[in-house]
Amino acid sequence: MDRLVCLGLSHRTAPVELRSRFGSLGLGATRCPAVAEHAVLSTCYRVELYAYLVDGVDDARHELITALAESHGTERQLLVDHLYVHTGGDVTRHLARVASGLDSLVLGESEVLGQVGDALTAAAAAGTVGAVLSLVFRTAIGAGRRARTESAIGSNPATASSMALALADSVLGHLDGKRALVVGAGRIGVQTLEAITRRGISEVALVNRSRERAVATAPRFQAAAFGLDELVDALAWADLAVTATASQTPVVSTAAVEEAMARRPDRPLVVIDVAVPADVERGVGLVPGARLFDVDDLRIGVSEAMTARFAEVPRVEAIVGEEVEAFTRRYHQLEVEPLVAAIRQRAEETRRHELDRTLRHLGDVDPDIARRIGQLSRSLVNKVLHEPTVQLRLRAGNGQPDAITTAARQLFGIGDVATQPRAVVVGTRGSALARAQAERVCRLLAAAWPGLKWEVRPMVTRGDRTQASGEPLSEIGGKGLFTAEFEEALRAGTIDVAVHSLKDLPTVDAPGTVLGAVCLRQDVGDCLVSRDGLTLDTLPAGAVVGTSSLRRTAQLRAVRPDLVVRSIRGNVDTRIAKVRQGHYDAVVLAAAGIMRLGLEGQVSEWLALDTVLPAPGQGALGVQCRQGDDAMLHLLAAIDDPAARATTSAERGFLDALGAGCTAPVAALAEVVDDDRVRLRALVSSLDGDDVVRVSGDGVAHELGRRLAAEALAAGADRILEAARVPPGLAGRRVVVTRPPGQADGLAIALVEHGATLVSLPLIRIEPAPDAALADVEDLDAYDWVVFTSANGVGAIPQRLRGTVASARIAAVGPATAAAVRGLGAEPSLVPERFAADELVAGLEPLRGARLLLLQADIADPRFADELRNRGAHVEAVTAYRTVTVEPSSAELEQLGDGVDAIVLASGSAARSLARLVSRHPELGRLLLACIGPTTAAAAAEAGLTVGVVADEATADGIVVALTSHFGGAHD
Repeated sequence: MDRLVCLGLSHRTAPVELRSRFGSLGLGATRCPAVAEHAVLSTCYRVELYAYLVDGVDDARHELITALAESHGTERQLLVDHLYVHTGGDVTRHLARVASGLDSLVLGESEVLGQVGDALTAAAAAGTVGAVLSLVFRTAIGAGRRARTESAIGSNPATASSMALALADSVLGHLDGKRALVVGAGRIGVQTLEAITRRGISEVALVNRSRERAVATAPRFQAAAFGLDELVDALAWADLAVTATASQTPVVSTAAVEEAMARRPDRPLVVIDVAVPADVERGVGLVPGARLFDVDDLRIGVSEAMTARFAEVPRVEAIVGEEVEAFTRRYHQLEVEPLVAAIRQRAEETRRHELDRTLRHLGDVDPDIARRIGQLSRSLVNKVLHEPTVQLRLRAGNGQPDAITTAARQLFGIGDVATQPRAVVVGTRGSALARAQAERVCRLLAAAWPGLKWEVRPMVTRGDRTQASGEPLSEIGGKGLFTAEFEEALRAGTIDVAVHSLKDLPTVDAPGTVLGAVCLRQDVGDCLVSRDGLTLDTLPAGAVVGTSSLRRTAQLRAVRPDLVVRSIRGNVDTRIAKVRQGHYDAVVLAAAGIMRLGLEGQVSEWLALDTVLPAPGQGALGVQCRQGDDAMLHLLAAIDDPAARATTSAERGFLDALGAGCTAPVAALAEVVDDDRVRLRALVSSLDGDDVVRVSGDGVAHELGRRLAAEALAAGADRILEAARVPPGLAGRRVVVTRPPGQADGLAIALVEHGATLVSLPLIRIEPAPDAALADVEDLDAYDWVVFTSANGVGAIPQRLRGTVASARIAAVGPATAAAVRGLGAEPSLVPERFAADELVAGLEPLRGARLLLLQADIADPRFADELRNRGAHVEAVTAYRTVTVEPSSAELEQLGDGVDAIVLASGSAARSLARLVSRHPELGRLLLACIGPTTAAAAAEAGLTVGVVADEATADGIVVALTSHFGGAHD
C-alpha cells in the first residue's frame, strides 16, 4: 500500500491560474516510468493525480513531481510550493473524503461524487488504471454514496451553479428581468440552466461549441441556442454569462467581450467562469463595463446552507473510516487470492493423480463406484482446505499478509524458484480490461512461484486498429483478429506469454504456440447496461441495443424482435460511454469483464443464461506460450484450472467441429458433472433468432463437444451457419496493387483476407541502396535512436549490421515497420499509436543532444529530418533504399480490361508514376484511386490525380477499412 500516492492542487493551496495550468496532470504521469497506474481528478476547485508507483514512494514521488513540472513547462519549486501530497492508506481516505463532500469549498456539495466517477471512467477508457486504483476509486465512490444516503451532508444543495447565481444576484442587485447566457452544454452547464430556471429567469440562451448539441439541449429550458461562432452576438445580448466548458484553452476572449461591449455600452456584463482550466481570458476583467469572477470568488450565499451540514460531519467521517477499513481488508485479501488459487490447484493435481493411481490399481471398477470415489476425494480435499483458506483470507484482511502468505507457502510447498526465469514478459492488449486480466494472471503466477518477476507489455492488434472504424467484427473477417500480433511476438521471443479472453482465441493453436493455461473463470453470462436503468423486458420497442456479437444479436432478436440491434465497437468503457451519450439505448457486455473492471454499478440487468447463452470459453482467461517452452509450461501448470480447462475444452470443441469462428452465432456452456465428465448445452441460431438448433448431453470433455456438433450439423446447423456467414467486405472486388509481388506482401495479405482479387500493376519497386551508403555505420547501438520510417528501411539493413539490431534502441513509425523489426529478433522501443511522422517526433523527445540514425528512401521528404534537427538532435540521415520507377508491360495493362474496382497507391512515388502512365492512358484516370494515407493523397493530388478514397490510418488495415466502407456504405 506504500506505493499509493496522491499529488494535488486545490483552492486551498493554489490560485486558479496555477490549477488551470496543471489541468492535464496525466500528461506528466504518462511520461514518468515510475508510474504503474494513474488517474486524474479535475474539478472546479482541485486537480489531483492519483498514482500507483512501480517502487517505493520517496524516490518515485520525486521523479513524478519532476516529470509533472517538466511536462507543463513549470519550475519544479513553484509546483512543490503549492502541492499537497498523500501517501499509502491516506490516499484512499483523502479521496473518500473528497467524494463525500468533506473536502469541498462547499461542504457536502454533490457534483464532486459524479466527477470522481467520471475520473475513474476516463482513466479506465485510457487504460491507465488497474486493479489497485480501481479499488481505491470504487471505495471512495461507495463512501460518497453512503454519505448522501445515510446523512444529511447534502441537504440544502449549494453547487457551483447555484453559487454563481447567488454571486450574480449580489453583483447585479437582482436577477429579475435579466438575460442569462450559459456557455457549455456539459454537466455543470446543464445544472446552471436548471438553477436559472428555478430562479424564474425567463430570457435564457445557451452557447456550445457544437451547435447541434446546443439545439438539442436548449428546448428543455426554453432557451435560445447558439454555436460558438455566434458568441459575440450572445454576449452583446446578455446581462449575465456563466461559462462551464471542458475546454483546455479559453473560449471567451478579451477581443470578443470588447466587441460585445461596444454594442451595448450602457449595460454592464457580469461574467462568471466556473471552469477549470479557465474558460475566460483574464483580460476580460479589464474591459470597461465587464466584471469577471472565477471559482475562487464563489463564496457568497454559502453560509446559510452550512449550519445543518456541519452537524453531519462526524457521521460522514465515520462512514469514511468504515469504507477505508474495508478497503484495507480488500486490498490485503487481493494479495492472497492468487495464493489461495495456487493451493487449491496443487491439492487438485495431487487428488487427481492419486485417484487415477487408485483406480488403475483396482482394475475394472463399476463406473458408478468410480464416480462416487471421485466425489469422495473431492469432498475430502474441499473440507481439508476450507478452514486454512478461510483463515488465510481473514488474517490477510486483518493486516498480516506477508507473514501468513510466507507460512502458507511453506506449509503447502508452493513455489520452486530454481526453475523460474529471471522475468516473464506478458503480452496483452492495451485496454483497461486486458491489463487488469494480465495483472490477475501475473499475481496468480507470483503466488505459485514466490520471487517471480514479470513485465506487462501492452501491444496493439489489428482488431484494435479497426475499432474507430465501427466496422462489425463479423465483416472484418480474418483469423486471429486480436491475437496474430501476440503469436508473432511469441515466435520471435519478444514476449513469453500472452493473456487473452479465451472466447476471443481461435480454437486451433497458431503454429509454434500452445494454450499453456486456462484460469480465473468467473461469471460466464452477459449483462445489460442501459441509459435509464431499463431491463431487457422494459426497453421500449425500437430501442437501439449495441453488440459486436452475432451470437448475442441472434438471441436478443429471438426474445425481443422489436428491438433494433446494431454493431458497436470499442473497449468496455467506450461502449458504456456511447450509451450514456445517447448513441445507443443499451449495450450487452460480458459479465466477467464488467466485474474485472469493477463496473458492477453500471449494470441494469444480469441476463439469465436461458435468455442469452454465452460464447464458448466466455468468462475464462487463456494464456498462450511458445510450443516446446518447457520452463514456461511448468510455470503455467501451477495456475491451470482443471475445471475451467475441461468445460472450455468441450465448448471450444463444439465450435471447432462446426467449422465456425469466434464471431459465428454459436453459443455453448459446459458444467462439470464429476471428475471426467461434463454436461454441455449449445445452440446455433439464425441471425433473426427464428431458426435455432439446440443440443445437449454429457460425456468426456474432449469428445463431447465434437459429438454434439455432429448432432447439430445433422439437425440443420450447417444450413444456418452458411446463411449467417457474412461475405468479406471486399468480396468480388478487383483491386490493383502498384508494387511487384513480394514487395507489397502485408497489403496484399490484408486485401485477400477481406475477399479482394488482386491485380498486379507494378509502377515502382524498392531496391537496396549501394553498400557504400551505410559504409560509415559500424554499430547500430552506438546511436541513441535508430529510426525506421518504413519496413523497407528495415529490410535494407546489411547482414554485417543485423547482429547489433537487438541491442539498439529502435523507433518504428507504424505496426508494419515494427513487425519487420521484430522479424530481425528485436523489439522496438517506440511505436506511436498513430501512424504519422509528428507522432514519431513527439515520442522521441527529449531530442536535444541525442544522436539519431535515420534510415530512409532516396526520395524521402527532408522535412522530417529537419524537424528532428530543429529540436536539437544530431541526425545522420542515410539513404538505405531506392525507389525505382517501373514501366508496366502491355500484358499487365491488358489485365485492366477485365475491369477493376480500385487502384491502391501506397506511396507518393507510386502516385507520381501513375500520373505519368495516365498521361498516356487517360482511361486509368477514371478509375477509383485509393490512397493509404493523407500524405500519399496529397502527393497524388499534386500530380494531378483525382483521389476517391483516403485511409485515416496509413496502414494496410487502414486502406482495407476505407475501401470496405466505400463499397459497403456506412456501417451501424
